[in-house]
Amino acid sequence: MSRPRADEFQPPPECPVFEPSWEEFGDPFAFINKIRPIAEKTGICKVRPPPQISKNYAEWLLDPYCLTAYEL
Repeated sequence: MSRPRADEFQPPPECPVFEPSWEEFGDPFAFINKIRPIAEKTGICKVRPPPQISKNYAEWLLDPYCLTAYEL
């Protein structure tokens, strides 16, 4: 297999996607600490809230502007 050229685009690896249960989503900080080792390997992840949760609640609960750095 040949090495790609330096000016060639290399797509990034897929990011991990997590789908917590309702119980796990009830304590988002505990859930974040649980997935942190996996998410840190790629630098990004996606969290899909449980289907029974409202979109507005999920956005408010995980709004990064409402969290201070020590809470993350």
